[in-house]
Amino acid sequence: MEGLLAHILSTSEANRRNANKVVLYKDAAKKQLLEFISALRGCELMSQACSSLGVIMNIVWRHTFFCTHF
Repeated sequence: MEGLLAHILSTSEANRRNANKVVLYKDAAKKQLLEFISALRGCELMSQACSSLGVIMNIVWRHTFFCTHF
């Protein structure tokens, strides 16, 4: 995830430095937008995974607690 965001930022900076060489600004902007959307989707998946892991850990903790105390 971090690598994807770093790539997007470096691409953005490179586009600004080489702006006079870019012929199709619309295509470059579309590519950058698609990369950003992909990064956002990755963040969403990470959030969902962490949430699921929290639920699983809670179930495991309750199971462990009740099995060892009763």
